[in-house]
Amino acid sequence: AKESGTSGQMTVELNVEHGQLSIIAADTQGLTVTDNGDGKLVISGDIDKINTLLDGGIKYTGDTNFNGNDQLTMTTSDNGNVGSGGVLTDVSTVDITVVAENDAPVNEVPTTITASEDTATVVDGLTVTDVDFNELANNEGMSVTLSVNHGSLSITLPINSGVEVTDDGSGNVVLKGSMADINTVLDSGVSYTATENFSGSDELTITTTDGGNTGIGGSLSTSNKVNITVTPKADAPSLSLSTDHLQTAAIQSSLGTMLPLIGLIVAASADASETLTIKISDLGSASIVDKAGNVIGTDLGNGEWQITAQDLSDVYIKDLDQGSHTIRMEAVSTESDGSQAISPPVNINVVVDDLSATNNVIGQNSASDQANLVIDSTAQATLLGGDGNDILVGGLASDILVGGRGDDILWGGDLDGNGDGVKDTFLWSGSDFGTTNAPATDTIMDFEVGIDTINLGDALDSQNIQSLDDLNNRLNIIEQQGNTEIQIFDDQHQVVQNIIINGVSHNDLFGDNTASMTNEDKLDSLLNSGNLELGDNFGNQQDNTLIADNQGESLFGFDGNDILVAGEGNDILTGGNDDDMFTWHETSLSTVSNTDTITDFELDKDQINIHDLLTDDENANLNMDDLLSHVSADVDGKGNVNLEVSSLEGKSQHIVLENINPQQDLGLADGASSADIVSSLFSHNAFHIDNTN
Repeated sequence: AKESGTSGQMTVELNVEHGQLSIIAADTQGLTVTDNGDGKLVISGDIDKINTLLDGGIKYTGDTNFNGNDQLTMTTSDNGNVGSGGVLTDVSTVDITVVAENDAPVNEVPTTITASEDTATVVDGLTVTDVDFNELANNEGMSVTLSVNHGSLSITLPINSGVEVTDDGSGNVVLKGSMADINTVLDSGVSYTATENFSGSDELTITTTDGGNTGIGGSLSTSNKVNITVTPKADAPSLSLSTDHLQTAAIQSSLGTMLPLIGLIVAASADASETLTIKISDLGSASIVDKAGNVIGTDLGNGEWQITAQDLSDVYIKDLDQGSHTIRMEAVSTESDGSQAISPPVNINVVVDDLSATNNVIGQNSASDQANLVIDSTAQATLLGGDGNDILVGGLASDILVGGRGDDILWGGDLDGNGDGVKDTFLWSGSDFGTTNAPATDTIMDFEVGIDTINLGDALDSQNIQSLDDLNNRLNIIEQQGNTEIQIFDDQHQVVQNIIINGVSHNDLFGDNTASMTNEDKLDSLLNSGNLELGDNFGNQQDNTLIADNQGESLFGFDGNDILVAGEGNDILTGGNDDDMFTWHETSLSTVSNTDTITDFELDKDQINIHDLLTDDENANLNMDDLLSHVSADVDGKGNVNLEVSSLEGKSQHIVLENINPQQDLGLADGASSADIVSSLFSHNAFHIDNTN
């Protein structure tokens, strides 16, 4: 105690075992305070000031993460400042209970993560700690949420792991389990994969929640973010020919023709950071242009050009040299960092012909079974396809297009055009047809009505076509989906060939009254108009001269004033409409008498010309005596008029006149004599007697 006449100097020592003591009061003037940071606080000075200081409070702070029981020991010494007896001390203790307070977990993360586009990357350096996490106190364990913005996270669990994984493979994955098990997974079992084709900056967020399992304060979470850099990678593109345009792989052309690169399909990833181009190599001095001939793309030198994917819709090769070439095409994807990926090449084999050296024929080198593109520009040429499914393009001239076997696409004019205004001939032979099991189908894309011609040439065996009915059974003309189609049958009436006239309806081809037209009417119209030709034994609406061969042939004149000349064989002659002349020369007769039949003889219109058989004087006129001395006639049981002509050289020719009623047309009685029949025919101008007209 402080007594009168004493200094009143005291020393107070405060000690704790598991914490630190600090003075709350700011005013320590006149006092000596010693704090070594070891849990002991020593205050020396006037007792009144010490009490004032203590009255303001001493702050106790437990050691980090300490909880439990501590004790404050207060030792007061009077320093022996009054009377005898020396220094006296007093010791007092105060129990301190430190209540547990939950500590937040701590995440350890890498500084940054580097990943590659479209590639899984193992994330290293992830660890979670929590100084007061008590596994036994929290049955639910710890929770760690991993999330990214532009990708997915995949978790690989060790065998017998106690970690529960939610939404594995998504952009937001939750791990639940013991801290030790979670750290085992984080140590090696987390993979990051950026969204397909993504490159650039992403961010990994790790949020750890302890569940508030220790002390007060409830559940605590800690979040950390790590930058992810996804480096770009060029994705391999693809380049191919569409199944509809495999012909582009083999091109036959005339010198100076622009070559269309049709049917090329390029595909690449949807990576916005990549640029897609096509490189065309081995062009020599040729250039890349559009249909109008304007240069497109970039000349890389040494016969290499680069174009964009958009250019593929309209791209041509111009001025390729004469000869054989293999053009190489590749798709190239270029990433933002300059890296590239290149597709497997598409090779296009090209043969450029100088027509002056090939007699204006293109396609003589067409592979027999390969699909070809055969193309011309402005020359009059014959284009030959092979046995594959070819595309033939005639260009702006009068061309002959022979597709050959297979299902061919034929353009008389320019590719994707509307015709060229001049006659193009689309020619078939019997060897071009398909079979009953696999009929061929050829399509004419730009047929011009009244200009172009479909020529079946020798495709139809004329010996098996002896009448228009026979022809009608071999050809059938229909309309499907606005396109006229010609179906060609074999002798057993099985379809072996289809010819589609694309975009040409029956109304376009025949006029407005097609509903009432028979198939024979349609054939007659096509043949007369010249849009269909069936070889040199068929005429049209013009005045035609048709000459039979020596094997026996059927001749069909159709409209026009035709001349039909018989041969040595047994011929069938059909003049058609108008005034026709049926002619026999001495060379028409063989050593064996043959029978020629006129199927549609019309009195007072048609004439029989046997002048060459009855006189050597080509300018002489025949008279009735000439006829009666060389021509005998009768009427057979079918009502047909039969003429037997004896030539000056002693040969004979039998002629049958169908389509005549002897009684009604010739006014003959039953059993009329030969002279009466010949005389009646003569009176109806049936014989050509004036060879000068």
